Formats: sequence, C-alpha cells, structure tokens
Amino acid sequence: MTLENLELNDLREIAIIYENDFFEFAELVLKIMYGIDKMVKNRISKPTINGLAGNFSNICGEKVNKHMILSIAKKRGLNGNDTIDFNKGDERRYEPPVFGQKVPWYINAVIQNKGYDVDMLNGFAGRSFTRIDS
Repeated sequence: MTLENLELNDLREIAIIYENDFFEFAELVLKIMYGIDKMVKNRISKPTINGLAGNFSNICGEKVNKHMILSIAKKRGLNGNDTIDFNKGDERRYEPPVFGQKVPWYINAVIQNKGYDVDMLNGFAGRSFTRIDS
C-alpha cells in the first residue's frame, strides 16, 4: 500500500487567524521548497502539517500555539505527519527537480546573497537544506 501526499487544496477553509490562512502559508512554503529543490541536487522536499504548524506559530511570534494549529488540523481529519503536495493535475506534483533549472530571482538571492546563509533556512517547514557551495 502506497501512501499518497495530501493535496494543497485539503488545507482550504482552515482558519487560524483568517479564512484560508493556513492554505496560503502552505502554498508559499511548498513553492519555496520546490524552487530550492530545483537548485540543490535533484532532491524533493515536501512540508508536513507538523512542520507548517511550527513555522506558522514562529512567524506569529508564538502568539498562535503550534498545538492549537495541530488541533484544528486534526478536527479536519489531518494528521501532523501528513505531507502536503501540489494538487493533482499540477505538473509540479510529479515533476522531479532538475539541478540548474532557473528559479525566481528572489529564491536565488536568498540562497546565494553573501548576506544570507543556507544555515538560516535549516529546519524551515521541518526540512533541512544542503549548502550549494559544498
């Protein structure tokens, strides 16, 4: 039996602070992870509900508790270990990343700008990133 990742749309209508905020946050994180994966040696990273909840809480200055978010997700039938992926029909769901493929300039700037370090991204959405200069 193969477990399939949840679709991004499964997070619609979840309201932490406002309607669809968790969906919008997950979509942004998923797009960033997808872009970074294209830069780093053919790797595929997907966020989990648990990782997203932790990062959402951190961005809110922990005024929104991670466990509260997980509780809301659980009421919707979601598990903290569930992995979020692009929706079925979106080619990014099945497309393996290709090293060296162009990504938006702002992702490239975060990774390669001398003022930033890949270490700052480690742990983002419950994932680790690899240095591109190593």
